[in-house]
Amino acid sequence: MHVSSHDRFAVLSRCPVFATLPPERVQLLAEMMRVEQFAAGDDICVEGEHADELYVVVSGRMTVHVLGRSEPMREMGPSEIFGELAMFSAHVRTSTVRAKEDSVLLSLDYTRFRELLLAFPEASFALLSVTVARLLFAQKQS
Repeated sequence: MHVSSHDRFAVLSRCPVFATLPPERVQLLAEMMRVEQFAAGDDICVEGEHADELYVVVSGRMTVHVLGRSEPMREMGPSEIFGELAMFSAHVRTSTVRAKEDSVLLSLDYTRFRELLLAFPEASFALLSVTVARLLFAQKQS
């Protein structure tokens, strides 16, 4: 599936982590990211597996599952980021993310993502805000 540069830019501009970046940097990032497709029911990330990239949802819905829970912990949709936590947890996936419906994602390797965070500290703070909110939500769910 082709996702235009304009569509990639629009999705990333709505993602809290990337919305803080200058537009020209978001455009460059949009061009660097890989487009991936998943069918409903496909696992994108599996808890415990090695991780080396993060994802941003272009279209579709994802469910997040953790061991020991029969129901999904939460759902995600367009412009939401996931997979970033593994960058800080020894490159091991902390949950399983499954496509609830046919979905299109953008992916970015951790090396490029880390370079981006070092170059633009405001993106690091936005990422920290998203991460803390998810951890607090997970804590309330347990």
